[in-house]
Amino acid sequence: MPDEGHVLRLARKHRLSVYDAAYLELAQRERLRPATLDRNLAKAARAEGIPLLDFRLIKGRGVRVPPSLEASPHKARNTVRHCADKQQR
Repeated sequence: MPDEGHVLRLARKHRLSVYDAAYLELAQRERLRPATLDRNLAKAARAEGIPLLDFRLIKGRGVRVPPSLEASPHKARNTVRHCADKQQR
């Protein structure tokens, strides 16, 4: 279960939505690499010492990155895709 207090602290500290902060807390708690094209979420992850999954590493592994997200990261704001599992670490 998520630590609600930690989620709210992350949201306030990094000016994230609660949804994005919960995603970040999950990645932190489960030691997963989150995948995102959202610049604010990526910046918060780096600030928390959470390594991100690089989309270039997952292309060709059966994971489809929609062309609209790949070509226009600014359109991907608030689009978060969880593409990692513990074995990819």
